[in-house]
This record gives sequence, C-alpha cells and structure tokens, in this order.
Amino acid sequence: SKIRLKGDRDIHFLKKKHSSYNIYLGKNDYIYGANKFAIHKPGVRNYIHEWIFNEMMGDFGLIKSKYEFFELYINGTSNGLYAFEEKMGKEILERNKRKNGPILSSLTEYRRNEVNNDKPPLFQVYDNNYWTKDENIDLAKTARKKITEFYKGERSSENTFDLEKMAAFFAVLDATYTTHALFYNSKIYYNPLSGLFEPVPRDGHRQLPNYYKFNGNFYEKTILDSLYQPETIEELGNNLQIHEGRKWW
Repeated sequence: SKIRLKGDRDIHFLKKKHSSYNIYLGKNDYIYGANKFAIHKPGVRNYIHEWIFNEMMGDFGLIKSKYEFFELYINGTSNGLYAFEEKMGKEILERNKRKNGPILSSLTEYRRNEVNNDKPPLFQVYDNNYWTKDENIDLAKTARKKITEFYKGERSSENTFDLEKMAAFFAVLDATYTTHALFYNSKIYYNPLSGLFEPVPRDGHRQLPNYYKFNGNFYEKTILDSLYQPETIEELGNNLQIHEGRKWW
C-alpha cells in the first residue's frame, strides 16, 4: 500500500496528530469496499455536515461515496476520530449500480486566468491508464469532447447532462449550504448507457456557520440568486457561496 499527506490547507498537516492522508491499497485489497480513499479529521469538513450531505445525495439516487467515521491508530497509538472518504474509481460506480464509465474532474481551479479569458478548462479522466487502453479510449474521448463542447456553448444542457440528477444535486447544495462541493470538487461521470453526465458529489464542506439562536448571520439566497446577482468576498467573507471559476456551472 501507499500513503501520503493530502490537503492544501495547513489544517491538513500542521499538527502530526491531526494530519490528513491519501491511501492507495494493493490491487486486490479493500477497506469499507474501497481500494483508494482519503482520511481526515471530521473538523476539516465541518464535522457531521459532510455525512449529511452524502446521505442526502444518496436519498436522491445520486452516486454516493462511501463515507464512514472510525478511530485511527498509528503504531498502536490512537489519533482519535477520523472520517473515511472513498476516492474515484470503478468501485464507487459498481456500488451505485452504474456501468463503468469515465469519471472526469474539471481543473478550472488551477486555470482561473484562462477561464476568465473564456478558454475551456482541462478535464482529467480518473484511472488514466485504464481509459487510454485501445479498447477504452474512444469512450473517454467521447466524454471529454461532449463536456468541452458544452462549455464552449456548442452543446445544450439537455444533450449533455441527466437534468433530474443535476437538479437534485444543486438542490442538496442549497439545502445544506455546501456549495463548496460545486465542480471542481465534485466530479462528473459519463454514463455510457444514457450518453449523459451525472454528478459524483464529494467534498461537502459547509462554509456557513451552524444556525442557532445566537447566530444572526443568515444567508437566504440560493445558488441561482448568487449567479444573477454576484457577490464578492469583501461583502460576505467566508459566507461567499459561489467563488470565481465556478460560475459557469
């Protein structure tokens, strides 16, 4: 097996006892039915909120990641409660009764200047070794071509996405204040049977504070409100819902 530190915020690695990890097991080894997964302290993604996010996505029939809580021991010493999050692969599709197809990630986060210049984002295909084999590469090329054409305005949403699943995805984001999970954090799966993309929800990090009787900092808008009336980080600080680079979704 292989293990490495993960995360781009110092909360992931500043303290050894609270560090976050990516773990890649051997070819035929699985934990919780997953071969590749990440582990992090629950507080990194706002405690129980990410679990609620995943459960609601599953209730709507969306592709649901394996997400568990467990106690982590390193060399016999407890590091306390951790969250287990499945990574992308054919296992997540099989568990959700989907035919194996390419899962893509939009890399707009790392090309903001180019996105602002209306250049299409890069799209990474997970398990690249598998999808570049002669018998699989045509399906991967078709998926990447369709999503790029959509971004350029050359393909309609109806001919690109499973709209009912996308609507459910965005509804859960509004209901749980987890717009951090907008693409590029969530992924898209190309269903070879329907020829349409479905969301693969992940990283349901709730940014807004919990609502309790002493909290007057409420946010009553939906994602669409934020798109039609864009807000800035100067106005809302950490309560900003839609960040630059994600608006095109």
